[in-house]
Amino acid sequence: RDPIDMLVGFSNTEAGRLAAEALAARGHKKVGFIGRRGGRGALRLKGFREACSDLGLEFAGEFLSEEVVGPSDGRRCLSALLESGARVDAVFCANDLLALGTLMEARRRKLSIPKDFGVIGFGDSDIAAEIPPGLTTVGVDSAQLGRIAGEMLLQRLSNKQVVPNVTRLDLLLTYRGSIYTDCLS
Repeated sequence: RDPIDMLVGFSNTEAGRLAAEALAARGHKKVGFIGRRGGRGALRLKGFREACSDLGLEFAGEFLSEEVVGPSDGRRCLSALLESGARVDAVFCANDLLALGTLMEARRRKLSIPKDFGVIGFGDSDIAAEIPPGLTTVGVDSAQLGRIAGEMLLQRLSNKQVVPNVTRLDLLLTYRGSIYTDCLS
């Protein structure tokens, strides 16, 4: 028997698909991925790769890290990706920490964001809107996730049947200046 009998969540594979669709819609052609080797990062990579194939995008490279501690990992990953010879005009980073570091490294390399290079993250962290030019991110309504999970727990504690016992939330794409030129002042 599956030990999880109640679940509120979202599809990490769909998050990767959504990121690829956003990059394609903005005209990017050669894309890459930066993320963790396993877990949710691997699921996001799977969706991203599948969507790139479906959309006719060239998947030009990836750099996978064993762990992510901070933005410096994003800097290191983008450096390694570019130094491997991958020619990318945009990357999807499996989380916002990696994406922030990627933005910093792209700027250090004098790449114009979003003209020369685009970046999408995941998580819609608070800093995503604050770091220039603003980080485009895939995310989920965390307040809604918490509210639904709380309601499910209250039903369970009241010995009521939890219906539905699985709730899949829609993902949200927040466009900002890292890929979307209309957001720039």
